[in-house]
Amino acid sequence: MLPQLVLNHLSSIGEAASTWISGNSYLSSTKECPPLPKGDLNYDIYMGYPEMFAWDKKRCVAYVSNLYNATVSTYDPYKSVVLDTIHFPGLSHAGNSASPNPLHASGIILKPDAYHA
Repeated sequence: MLPQLVLNHLSSIGEAASTWISGNSYLSSTKECPPLPKGDLNYDIYMGYPEMFAWDKKRCVAYVSNLYNATVSTYDPYKSVVLDTIHFPGLSHAGNSASPNPLHASGIILKPDAYHA
């Protein structure tokens, strides 16, 4: 069975992020994400110990950094599923051993200018 983490406060953090982003006209889009579901959101992915997340208001998903295997997952909080996991060559690893690659991912930045490509 895969380890499971419950992200109790993702809803309130997501609302705060959406409010902050909507207050900055250079990040705003005409599409608004629906309200996040009430209650707990389950983030169920092997070695998916979430460190940070960035809310993508354009796609209505969260990007979650997985600390122990140095990957980033695209998480859909409306369906409570991981849509994709991004692996970085030379950084990401299986996560079950700190050797030979003891690197960790601990932050995410969603570039605002990515919306104006």
